[in-house]
Amino acid sequence: MPRLHGLCALEEPQATETGASEFLISSWTAPVPARFTIVTLSEKEYFATVERLGEKGLAKNYIYDGLIMSAAEKSGAAIIYTWNTADFLKVSPPSVFSRIRTP
Repeated sequence: MPRLHGLCALEEPQATETGASEFLISSWTAPVPARFTIVTLSEKEYFATVERLGEKGLAKNYIYDGLIMSAAEKSGAAIIYTWNTADFLKVSPPSVFSRIRTP
């Protein structure tokens, strides 16, 4: 069975001791880690995504979508499923445009 790549934020981002934000992932059950690869962005990747979207005048929920798309790009995900293709196309790095699909 192919592994699924995913990024899941179950709580609001929390500031760490270094000042960077990280997502707290909670309530995992045993089968979830076996089926998903958790992809994390480095501080540099995180801020590069925020800066790229800020230059486009995008903020708020677009930042979260953009972080998801940056993680999808980093993971090498072959297909990215979303019901919100318009917003995901708006925030995606060009290299992943062709991989975005509606389920």
